[in-house]
Amino acid sequence: MSYDENINMIKKDIAERLKISVQELEEEIDGIKSEAPGLITDKVALMILMERRGITDPEIVKKLTTEYAILRISDLSPGMFGITVMGRIIRETRSQKNDEKRVIIDDGSGRALIIISGRNKDMYKKIGFEPGDILLIRNAKVLKKYGLVNYLIADDESELLYIEETDMLQYPLGFIPQKNPPLTIKEVYKIAKELVDEGSEIDVRGIVSWIGKVDVVKRNTKKEVKKLTLRLRDEVDENISMRVIVWGDNASHMARELIVGVLLLLEGAVVKKNEFLSRKLGEEVIELHAGNLSNYKILDVKRDKITELKPGSKAVIFGFVLGNPRIRTYTDSEGKERSYMVFYVGDETGNIRVVTWKEEEVSKLSKLGNGDKVLVKGVVKESKFGKSLIEMHVSTQGDNVIVDPKLFPKDLTIEKVQKGDKGKEGLEAREIKTVDVFTDLPLDAYVNLKGFFVELRELTKEGGPIAVARIQDKLGNEVALMIWDTEILNAFNTIRTGEIIIVKNAKTPKEDRGRGPVVFLGRRSEIISVGKRSEKDDYEYEISLRPIRVAKENPHGFFFGTVIDVEFIGRMRFCKECGFPIISSSEEGEVCLKGHISEGKEKLTVVLVVDD
Repeated sequence: MSYDENINMIKKDIAERLKISVQELEEEIDGIKSEAPGLITDKVALMILMERRGITDPEIVKKLTTEYAILRISDLSPGMFGITVMGRIIRETRSQKNDEKRVIIDDGSGRALIIISGRNKDMYKKIGFEPGDILLIRNAKVLKKYGLVNYLIADDESELLYIEETDMLQYPLGFIPQKNPPLTIKEVYKIAKELVDEGSEIDVRGIVSWIGKVDVVKRNTKKEVKKLTLRLRDEVDENISMRVIVWGDNASHMARELIVGVLLLLEGAVVKKNEFLSRKLGEEVIELHAGNLSNYKILDVKRDKITELKPGSKAVIFGFVLGNPRIRTYTDSEGKERSYMVFYVGDETGNIRVVTWKEEEVSKLSKLGNGDKVLVKGVVKESKFGKSLIEMHVSTQGDNVIVDPKLFPKDLTIEKVQKGDKGKEGLEAREIKTVDVFTDLPLDAYVNLKGFFVELRELTKEGGPIAVARIQDKLGNEVALMIWDTEILNAFNTIRTGEIIIVKNAKTPKEDRGRGPVVFLGRRSEIISVGKRSEKDDYEYEISLRPIRVAKENPHGFFFGTVIDVEFIGRMRFCKECGFPIISSSEEGEVCLKGHISEGKEKLTVVLVVDD
């Protein structure tokens, strides 16, 4: 029911009691209003008329003074209840409570924070209110006034109504100002003096160019409050930026959710002059301040494409985890063992190796798996595995990995990543030779190797391969397979000694360093088990078995003999560098058969005595 319909019903009721027509009542009302032109409204005139005519009805008075009397926000005082207010929704603000909704309205005379609770919270959502709409609240209570803002409560006893723009003329407030569009950083500087003098709230949009850390400071009231400093730059002119100070709970929220490069809409900010910096720098320094009644929205995010990354730059990438991450350990300069994580991330342009050095990140990412969506903030560096390769390191302040980020681009899908990843598809398109004799491998080339699986040994050296495997050709020649990828390592763990395998997309080194045939296996490589050597296929030859008496030190191979005794079953320590047993210890560390000094690794061991 509109305002006019309600007031007309009251007029009709009073006219009936006075036994006059509504028209005659209107004439009396007009006469009372003429006593103070422009100052007496219909409601006030009706109450004066009732008093003069001796009508005493608390219900009518209540309707005239509360339910149907729309008060201006500027006239509100703490403790008032049963009031009706109306205003345009300027913005929604964050609440620490899940059972309430907070919005700020403006009626042209002032602003009020409406705390909507109970069934009205669901009603607000059901009606579909949003910033810019006109909201009428009946039977609200004024909780307090903080600064220039009144705090109102709309609980189960209150009523929320959506008011159309075309219906505004029916209400005594008449015109309610429109919501102002957001300003750019450049526009804020142009009218900075007026904004500082007015002290009014504005909405600003810009790109986050820098984010500090959250500090806890004491204000003049000795109350501790959280503070975050960041910078917003203009969307068009990258050389124009402004300092932003965020206070209270919003400081924590923004530090957690924002990243460099996002397009941010900051609502309810106030432009202030920084007196200290202005005196120090000799020029006027303008900055934006945002508190708990402010709000922010992330409108868009600028992301870096993997193929466009440059060494030495800070970058933000979105992508999917390719393969399962691997956690490794290393010993720092103080002799303390620390953990780091290595995994691959791909987008529609390519993939990159990510190294996470921050132990708190490693712990947080312990359940990270293949196909997970991630946001990675870090530094781009040249890889140790080739100057043409790059990798991202998560190590400095502000660097982190966010799993399933809210800002993940909708246009980036796993299908696009698989299509854009030149990995295996790109290599398979080449003419790759399959080699089954390992005496003359081509340098700096991709090859497919076919042979017998000999052994697998995991490594823990920082910055190196995660494991080394050996395969043997039909003539007994061996090649070392340096493994850099977790999935490849997992594939080898399922293969038994002596099985025939094909190693696809193995990369040979650029030069022969005289250490025997070596190839490198990465995420683009693949391991295929052909079968046991007894199976009939086009690879029929016997593995080279030799008697123990011809064995030499160090080389790996297959030897035959009879087990005559089990000398030891238990746990022994082995060198992390070469895999040989630890034979002694010193102040510097444990010493293996080959003389390496390092921290050993304990393994379950069986020692057999074999006779040929």
